[in-house]
Amino acid sequence: MRKIVVTTETRRFIAKTFGTSEVNVGYALRFISNNDAARRMRKLALELGGVIMLELPECETIHDANGMMIQTMENGARLECNKETNEVRLLHDGDLVAVYYDVTLDKLAHIQRMAAELGVQKKL
Repeated sequence: MRKIVVTTETRRFIAKTFGTSEVNVGYALRFISNNDAARRMRKLALELGGVIMLELPECETIHDANGMMIQTMENGARLECNKETNEVRLLHDGDLVAVYYDVTLDKLAHIQRMAAELGVQKKL
């Protein structure tokens, strides 16, 4: 999940500036709301020193000399990322699940979350 991290004082300042609650500022900074006011709040938060953070599943990551990044997750999912072509292959328990092309960092974060959730339905 992507969010903008700010100090408590900055969050209060944004709420006061926009005449809204800190809860609504939180929704905007966590990208839950995406209306015009939320976009303006995020812009102000970044201008005031806010930092965009990505929350990702924990996994083993190996970068090799062949331009590959391999991520192995506890649930048997594996991402094979080609850093030169930006292609990502998602495997689960050795089976190819999907191939993604022209992957950006935002897209990679989404793919990582999906990979971390593979097999969860089987366990429930």
